[in-house]
Amino acid sequence: MLKILYGGEELEDAESSTFESNGVESGSRLMVQTSEVEEVVINWEDLFASHEYTVHNWLDKPHCPEIFYKGRDGIHFHHPAGFGIQPGVNRDDPGNWHIEGTNGGAFWAIWGEDGNAELTFDRPTVCVQFDIMNQDRSAEMTVIGMLVGEKKHIDKRQIDPDVGQTFLLDMPVDKIVIKFPKPFGMDNIRFQLSAV
Repeated sequence: MLKILYGGEELEDAESSTFESNGVESGSRLMVQTSEVEEVVINWEDLFASHEYTVHNWLDKPHCPEIFYKGRDGIHFHHPAGFGIQPGVNRDDPGNWHIEGTNGGAFWAIWGEDGNAELTFDRPTVCVQFDIMNQDRSAEMTVIGMLVGEKKHIDKRQIDPDVGQTFLLDMPVDKIVIKFPKPFGMDNIRFQLSAV
């Protein structure tokens, strides 16, 4: 469905009427918005598939989401000391993380004690969800959803070893900050960006 905006206001019944009947003057500037948004799923398997995998070359090459996904799909990843993408337990666990991704084996390995992980979006999201896996010790995780620098959502929970958690932010955000004082994995990021 398309929305046609004139002067910031949506035109009523714009699809079945003329612009003149809606009070639009010749030469006026109109903006068209689509209400259809596409879901993006990131499970790291495309990054994994782009490299010839062996246990030895995996540890020798950085496989950073910050580089591989830079600018793709409207999302950007950041961590000050990220370990990169790990192939998971079912692929010999070369990083010795003892974690398997939730949507394919690969996951983003994050050293939480070295700083916060951040996801930023080119436009506000309609909805975001992602899975978190903890490798060894229980601790509290804080997920903060922000919009234009303002905190809109805070979710604090205990993350226990070997028990995956799914976080859901079903409100507009353009940045997510994840605070956790231990190593953890992230996978199965699903989001929809708001329409242009």
